[in-house]
Amino acid sequence: MPKGKKYEKYIDEWKRLYEEGKSFRQIADIYGIQSSVVTRSLKDIVEVREKSPFNKYAEEWRKLHIEEGYSRSEIARMYNTGPSTISHVLHRKLGIGRTTKTNMGLKKKYEHLTKTFIKMYEEGYSLKEIGKKHEVSSQTVSNYIKEGGGKLRTMGVAQRKYEVNDDYFNEIDTEEKAYHLGILFAKGTLLKDYAGFVIQIVMHQDDWDLIHPVIKALRGKDTGLKKGGYVPRDGYIRYRFHSEVLYDRLKEHGLNARYKESLPSLKNSLYPAFFAGFFLLRGSLSQENEYFKVQFSRQLLTQIKEVLENLLQLKHIEIKGDGEKKATLVITDSHEIDSLFEWIDVF
Repeated sequence: MPKGKKYEKYIDEWKRLYEEGKSFRQIADIYGIQSSVVTRSLKDIVEVREKSPFNKYAEEWRKLHIEEGYSRSEIARMYNTGPSTISHVLHRKLGIGRTTKTNMGLKKKYEHLTKTFIKMYEEGYSLKEIGKKHEVSSQTVSNYIKEGGGKLRTMGVAQRKYEVNDDYFNEIDTEEKAYHLGILFAKGTLLKDYAGFVIQIVMHQDDWDLIHPVIKALRGKDTGLKKGGYVPRDGYIRYRFHSEVLYDRLKEHGLNARYKESLPSLKNSLYPAFFAGFFLLRGSLSQENEYFKVQFSRQLLTQIKEVLENLLQLKHIEIKGDGEKKATLVITDSHEIDSLFEWIDVF
């Protein structure tokens, strides 16, 4: 059957349902199909209703505004929109009203508590806990802390449920740390967003046993399969660590956003452990041992090639692929592959 003809008999009915107010997804659910099918079928047939792309951020904006004390203007700059959009979404979706002159006047009323607010906050109390103790809103507490020169915690740090071993990678001075760093390079990335400084590890749930030791080292304790991460329908787990200190240390070691990684500067004796972790999750060996390949960012693979050529005198190693960012490192000599595997066999 020609592409696009399968659902022609439903188009009039879908058009009617859409014009009566149902969404593409609701129509798709009725017929047990993907919403994209309905969207494509009705393209150029109906006038698509405009919907705000910012409604999905309502809860994020509430936390930023109410719990962290960011102004509507500050949030608007983060999301490249206007303060009126922030106010509109907060009011329409969550019933949060605009700041009034009466509320603005609270700043002077509680000025004598500024130092107390800052001291309690630095001791670990949340904005909500401080506000409850003094019978004021968390927004009021936030305003005084900011005006008094205090530094508010980022959302990620304020909301994290688990402690993070911030100093674990201060020095890469053991094979175990080098191995863990290699695993992080293979499956981790650095993110910086409204939630602060984030180290994210993405893995398939089948790889849990391989990556679990790193998560345990950074958490300082054992953790179950789903704790601190989540398993979406595609079977992947995403762990996030919120720590500016850990973020900065890993960036100094070369970890970064995807395609911007640089090989860490380690003692030559620690590179085998690093590559053992990295190749474990990124390397692929052919069934006949004819070749060993690694797909990753061109920048990092180029640096890896130089190290392997220098330390192992590999001759049959090259970078393939035309992409500026992504490439493949390939070793095609079985003896050199054996030499590499013997070199990284450190555990």
